[in-house]
Amino acid sequence: MAQGDNAGGSGVASLRSDDLEKSREYYLKVLADSGSDDSAPIQEARALHSLAHIERKIDLADGAVEYFKAAVTAFDVLLDGDETPEDVIDIHLRLADSHESLSALLANPVGDEALQALEKAVGHFADVIKLKPNDESVIMR
Repeated sequence: MAQGDNAGGSGVASLRSDDLEKSREYYLKVLADSGSDDSAPIQEARALHSLAHIERKIDLADGAVEYFKAAVTAFDVLLDGDETPEDVIDIHLRLADSHESLSALLANPVGDEALQALEKAVGHFADVIKLKPNDESVIMR
């Protein structure tokens, strides 16, 4: 399964607490600037995903849930687009991580909603394995 704060490329686990707030401010600015000519939908989706992990790490669970849900929506839209194969793999990994994280943040982490989120996570990992069948690191996840 996903590897917590580093799953899907967020890298939050390696940040010190004082850097978490700086990163949080950075991602909030990225999102505030979204919709401008310079902004790319994939950058916005990645910012939502990273911000969700930061919110979770600093114990802002409600915010984390909202950002994970927004990231899922944004990444789902991107899967319907014409992203590069590398981006598609990254999107599936981040979707798997987002669903797994959502399941852990729900009020009842063993309830139906959490189990459905985990099933979605497994589905995205299966998609990555289909795209990279010989990549041992993907298979081990």
